[in-house]
Amino acid sequence: MIYLDNAASTAIDPLVLDVMVDALKKHFANPSAAHRLGKIQRKLIDEARSKFLKRLNAPDGQLVFTSSATEANSTLLLGLDLKSGDEVLYNKADHPSVVQAVESLSDKGIQVISVGNRDDGLWNINELSEKLNAKTRLVCLCHVNNQTGSLQHVERISKLLKAFPDCHFHLDGMQALGKVEVDLSRIGADSYSVGAHKIYGPKGIGALYLKEGVKISPLLLGGNQQNGLRSSTENTPLVLAFEKAFELIEAKREKIYAHCEKLNEMIREMLEEHAEISITYKNNETVPHILMMKVEGISSDIILRHMEEEEIYLSSGSACSSKIKGFNPVLHALGLPEKSHKFYLRVSLGQHNTEAEVEKFCSYLIETIDELKGFLP
Repeated sequence: MIYLDNAASTAIDPLVLDVMVDALKKHFANPSAAHRLGKIQRKLIDEARSKFLKRLNAPDGQLVFTSSATEANSTLLLGLDLKSGDEVLYNKADHPSVVQAVESLSDKGIQVISVGNRDDGLWNINELSEKLNAKTRLVCLCHVNNQTGSLQHVERISKLLKAFPDCHFHLDGMQALGKVEVDLSRIGADSYSVGAHKIYGPKGIGALYLKEGVKISPLLLGGNQQNGLRSSTENTPLVLAFEKAFELIEAKREKIYAHCEKLNEMIREMLEEHAEISITYKNNETVPHILMMKVEGISSDIILRHMEEEEIYLSSGSACSSKIKGFNPVLHALGLPEKSHKFYLRVSLGQHNTEAEVEKFCSYLIETIDELKGFLP
């Protein structure tokens, strides 16, 4: 099997699995319980939270464990004290968990305003600057775009927002964590959402960072856990597994980055001469683990089925948008014509991929395209 869909989800690291299984066996009690078994878990969760914040270089902030980055985004975006007439700036090319949560705010009379992209997939910061004003209460974007791999100039945006102290800056870091350095003290974001299953951790666990002083209303009510910000019994095994995954990925992040960079370049070199294939965003503004390409005239669904027969797995985009057929709002927001949306593929690399796998993938993709061309009108 050749797995090239790591931006959707990664295989759990055996060391992370060991931590989770051990915790499932030992820590079955409720971490909110007043007895010793509960107190042991409370200490472990608090230690995991402290380690997490330290690695993010944000020791003075809060970290709320959630079920996913999607929940973390909704908790932040729906929990801020936004009022009718306030303005929110966002980008329609970002992940649905950001875009749909932001757009739902319009039901409360909040003005949601989209900022466009440059030709290289990055936010148009000049347009952002023009749209910022005294009514802007929130700027929200993905640190790394899950479709294009574009690494946004978040520090430039943060500096720009210093002139607007009442504006909250939220980043979805799902595709950035473990891929690039995430130094929240330097980035200057007011909040940051992450999840475990993109960094060789388990599904079902995410987290929301809140800068010191940031106040939000909780999405979930009940037991008042996590300082009242997320009622629900904390899942100790998943929390410990997430922290372990973050520890492991940070220790080898630069090595994995260089590895993916090499594989990415191999794919570009092997496919660049093929007439039907065009690789988008050929610049230094993208992370190497995501590569977007278009196969002219052949639907991505057809190519994906052919690749699957050889146990080669990739995607046409975000798994959360996989049921979209035809018109793709992300590609539309990037300025790509609707007639071409069905021709795009996304290859996403990870630490387990090899040069031999990349060579086989490229060879079979070319073979598949050449075979399918014969059926085109």
